[in-house]
Amino acid sequence: MILRRAPVYFKLFCRYSFDICKLKFFGQSKSPSVFVHLTRKDMGHEGRWLFLLLYFLTYGGEKAVLVRNILSFPNYYRLGKYGRLIFKLKHLSFLNQLPPPDPNAVLVSDLDLPDSEKKKWRRFILVDYDISKTRKDIEGESYVVLNPRMHPLSYIYNTADKIALLRESPRTLRLFFSGNTDKKTYSGNPLTDKFNILPRYQIIQILKTLPKNSKVLIESEGQRTPFDKWLSALSGCAFFLCPPASHMPWSHNSVEAMAVGAIPFINYPEWFNP
Repeated sequence: MILRRAPVYFKLFCRYSFDICKLKFFGQSKSPSVFVHLTRKDMGHEGRWLFLLLYFLTYGGEKAVLVRNILSFPNYYRLGKYGRLIFKLKHLSFLNQLPPPDPNAVLVSDLDLPDSEKKKWRRFILVDYDISKTRKDIEGESYVVLNPRMHPLSYIYNTADKIALLRESPRTLRLFFSGNTDKKTYSGNPLTDKFNILPRYQIIQILKTLPKNSKVLIESEGQRTPFDKWLSALSGCAFFLCPPASHMPWSHNSVEAMAVGAIPFINYPEWFNP
């Protein structure tokens, strides 16, 4: 098994060496305005939530620092294949330890602080990982829910200008679906049960029983569109079917559909505001 995966580990180690060298020679941000201190080892389904959080914190050109020891290969590996995409972000740098409070900077952390410590920063933002909370659970509390985002690779392969152009694409399909439909993974979980919604596998099986229609396309696992062509393909449909994901009700493709002007069909409206 180890010998069979040796080329994969070798490629990963080469990527690690390149990223660490780039970090060393291009230096750290001189005056970051955001410090991100996350203690959780698992950064969300192959690191995608870490990438998405940092992508949007730096999207407008703000300089951010991730306080995390990523210099060792094991820690680099634990970032996950999507988490390691953070090395492609232009305005992000790294520190091993959180510096003293900066009254001109924002601290984003998953560790709560006493009010006296929070006041030493320009602003303190606490990250809560509990995705099972509903609006009723947080009613009256000062919460800002991080809205669903596209898949990390959709941001890597596409610019904002390209996405805007795709919204003008001709719609040749009426209804489109493409995604993983593995029975074991997509047959439901405690979250889909809590929200009382039909899981993805069951939805697709029902759809496959309908009469054939040239304006409806359901891609199987072996036919899935590659990520570098994904948004272009998605922009060619009027409606996109967005059944629940494997670990939570909503899926990245609901946001990707809206990004290119397609209308998503969803069964989890509670996860969008508005």
